[in-house]
Amino acid sequence: MTATARALPFLSAPSFAAPAISIRTPGVHHISLRVTDLARAKVFYIDRLGFPLLAETPELFLFAAGGTAFGVRGPAADTEPTDTFSPFRVGLDHVALACEDEEELRRVAAALNAAGVENTGVKLDEMLQRNYIAFRDPDGIKWELYMSEDPRANRRAQLRAVADAYFAGLAAKDLSRVPYASDVRLHAPLAPGGAEVPQVGAAARAFLEGVLPAIGAVRVIDYFVNDELTSICTEAMVMIVEPQATLRVADRFTVDADGRIVEQENHFDPRPVTDRAPA
Repeated sequence: MTATARALPFLSAPSFAAPAISIRTPGVHHISLRVTDLARAKVFYIDRLGFPLLAETPELFLFAAGGTAFGVRGPAADTEPTDTFSPFRVGLDHVALACEDEEELRRVAAALNAAGVENTGVKLDEMLQRNYIAFRDPDGIKWELYMSEDPRANRRAQLRAVADAYFAGLAAKDLSRVPYASDVRLHAPLAPGGAEVPQVGAAARAFLEGVLPAIGAVRVIDYFVNDELTSICTEAMVMIVEPQATLRVADRFTVDADGRIVEQENHFDPRPVTDRAPA
């Protein structure tokens, strides 16, 4: 055993009889980074990446990345002016921020390119089968934006996929691609009895099949998901073939855990329809 190890008891061989410490914590409170040029680092993290500035002193600044605070400190007396970060030295390898949306991952990749920040582009982690982007700050500190397993994000994606399947089915005149539950309840203003009398199961499908010949091009505009993640409302422009017109619709889908539509409410703008096709 070296003299250093004798001076530092926690480096000695562990006693397996001792119980685990079992630290209780909700997660990371903050992470502190050391840089060689504080002003340059602030331009990169605040002005270029756009993280919100929390606090600042002549020696450091703090920014927030999601719910985690990062402290960036300028050089200390022992910091070599030419020092750069290396993930191969003992200590920090990289910092990975969680991402819950593949579209956001692609947006950030494009924004990094536009800002002149060298990056990997969207890559796949073969081990965990997750997409990520890797880039470095001016001191070479490696960062990643990494897709996380988020049940709420997964559910939002499922709801959006269901809505997309419906409007794609309208445009293709093929409702077989729409994931309807066998007892789906459809509320439609033009159905027999109006929106107050739901069409159920086979009757709902039959009504929708009957309107397909009148449907032309379809363009989805936006999505709105409720806080409980039980339903999605989708705004779209739907072209009517004869007489030629365009309906602005807002259809609401209640979706079960298996991704099947159990209830659908069709709404359209009652004002005079236009004669222009969706762009």
